[in-house]
Amino acid sequence: MASSDEERISTIARQMSHWVDQVLGKGFHGEASVWTPAVNFYEGEKYYCIVVELAGVDPEKIGLQVDNGVLTLCGQRAAPALPDDPRAVRLLMMEIDHGEFSRSLKLPCDADDEAVNATYRGGYLWIRLPKKARACETRK
Repeated sequence: MASSDEERISTIARQMSHWVDQVLGKGFHGEASVWTPAVNFYEGEKYYCIVVELAGVDPEKIGLQVDNGVLTLCGQRAAPALPDDPRAVRLLMMEIDHGEFSRSLKLPCDADDEAVNATYRGGYLWIRLPKKARACETRK
């Protein structure tokens, strides 16, 4: 299956999961409050860039690891705090995910996973990986 087909299926599955959570409540799938942040993945001539939507997450508490060609992010986002007494209001809709999160992405074989550069600004985590100069080797 082509990568773009896999990406479309993954996007549809994520949207369906979000819809089921809205209708039946979070955790219906047996997942313990784990959410998956949205990601954009770009390719430039000499680098790859991954942008992760992490508004409200303390950048000091974002875990980023690359192992065997897979980039994994994890951390936690607190529920938005009401400025007033939360007991004085009733929740009508909740769409902002909170709690623990995790996201793993398989990197292209020419991504230099030893030269990862990450910057957090404006609620987005920007991850940049240069491309290796040599040809791809098959990963095990």
